[in-house]
Amino acid sequence: MYDRQVIAIPVGMDDTRWLVIRRAAAGSTIQDPNDPFLLNQFDGMSNAIDHYPAMSVDMKARLMTAPDGRVLVIALKTPEPPPARRHPADH
Repeated sequence: MYDRQVIAIPVGMDDTRWLVIRRAAAGSTIQDPNDPFLLNQFDGMSNAIDHYPAMSVDMKARLMTAPDGRVLVIALKTPEPPPARRHPADH
């Protein structure tokens, strides 16, 4: 079934997770505090672009437009930890 209020995008990290975003047509929503991602919505690209560079690369930020014309910035709440280093003796 197709729902115009839902957007699904791959996380793009080292696994196969997807982010599923559902637009609230009216009213307000509360984001789950346990969700590792934070979504910010802006009325225009210039405001979103001002917000986007403040995030480190480890926060895996995504900038995209939504069907309603809003601009979304989606990023991890805390930076992704660096991959564990392997020592030569671990082979």
